[in-house]
Amino acid sequence: VLSVGMGFKQGPQGVGFLVTNVQPGGPAERAGVQSGDLILTYNGESVSLRPGASLPEALADNTDPIVRFGVRRGESQNLISAVVVRTPLNVTASATSSVSSSVSSSV
Repeated sequence: VLSVGMGFKQGPQGVGFLVTNVQPGGPAERAGVQSGDLILTYNGESVSLRPGASLPEALADNTDPIVRFGVRRGESQNLISAVVVRTPLNVTASATSSVSSSVSSSV
């Protein structure tokens, strides 16, 4: 499984996905993504306008090691481009049960 090294949840009023945490030293942090960023696009497509859009599912279905996010930070109306090089997610057998509930929202 390839990881982008961040957790997220549905954004306010169903718009985008709010970054809830960024793995220190992980791919998202290296790309400049920060907790509190609002992801609005994924590989050039809006994550809000597509019916049933699910960022976790899109990430899981994409095998490309490089993904691009359009991110709004703070009150800025400009999108920041974050190019994330995904890395393998290492999960040990003992950790599997403790992370299984967060896998769908933390990739």
